Amino acid sequence: MTVTVSLPKGVVRGVLMEFRRHFTTKEWLILQASPIWVGFLVAAADGHADPKEIDENLRQTIRAATFSTGFTKEVFEDHVYMHLNDDDALSAVVETLDPLEGLKAVSILLGKIPASEAENFKDTLRNMAFKIALVSDGIDKNEEAAIKLIDLILDGQFNLPFYY
Repeated sequence: MTVTVSLPKGVVRGVLMEFRRHFTTKEWLILQASPIWVGFLVAAADGHADPKEIDENLRQTIRAATFSTGFTKEVFEDHVYMHLNDDDALSAVVETLDPLEGLKAVSILLGKIPASEAENFKDTLRNMAFKIALVSDGIDKNEEAAIKLIDLILDGQFNLPFYY
């Protein structure tokens, strides 16, 4: 039996892919994994991942793929496409890298693109983290700490003393 998965309305994979050419295949997969890592860090911050948080992560990912522009749109569109088609390469990157190490790599990789595009991407991830935390009875202190940690890592502040 063959199952066909289509992208949500408004998501078109591979249109130009102007930014993709700046990255190796592995680097591009690391960038695509970032919404999963952000969702994991926030959802697991309180000791358990609420199904509402997981659903919100998916909702925010599709929203970013649909309504973003430039680099952010390219990464999220490709992420949605690969995720919906159960791409093993994306799964392997997600499972291989620790979420914190993965986000550190993302922060470094963003240096390959114009600063405005990098800031837009980081803002999208920060917004996702906040919305994921909000969906389950508000933001608790552990989720707040996770959001702050994500923010610090995305800003390239890897070596700050921060206890999660």
